Amino acid sequence: MYPLILLLSTGTGFVFLVQGNIYDFISYMFVIPLLVSLPVLFEHFSHRPSHYRTHIDRLVFAIVALNIPGSLFLHEQFSQFQYDRFLHFSVGILLMPLAYYLLLFLCPSLTFSRSSLLGIFFILFIGLFLWEGNQFLRDKFFHSKTFYDYSQGIVQDFWEDIMFGSVGLVISTAVLVRQGILRKPSKRLSC
Repeated sequence: MYPLILLLSTGTGFVFLVQGNIYDFISYMFVIPLLVSLPVLFEHFSHRPSHYRTHIDRLVFAIVALNIPGSLFLHEQFSQFQYDRFLHFSVGILLMPLAYYLLLFLCPSLTFSRSSLLGIFFILFIGLFLWEGNQFLRDKFFHSKTFYDYSQGIVQDFWEDIMFGSVGLVISTAVLVRQGILRKPSKRLSC
């Protein structure tokens, strides 16, 4: 799955290079492959294979695969479809399990309590807020094209992206709790 993610990302990066879109070229050619490679590098250098990486790779693949059509053509050519809302909602759903599996990947003996899950939720929420704020400021001051929903104003899009991503986070957190990932820690565990 990892090579497929890299192939999709770098291939999309080349399309953006041909189109002259440097921001998306850098994102898909360098940033995404670097982030996707971190669990692979950790697994390699820690000499600790983990079955959690399969889950991580699948979730990352889904996130990258959902972003590519929007980045390439859906946002601009089909703005009435509101792909941006669907994308933020879907990625919001995928982020919580991704964070869960990443934490288990890094520290397999970790147990989750309600407060730790709430902490993960708030970190992801703040990350979502900072990501959208970063895009908002870049578009406002540097006239980049990270703001994709042309059918409405940038401020409305900013708040809608946060709202749809947050709803996705709430749903995925509820599903994880329902699946019984919360365990009472019998003692403090270390990685």
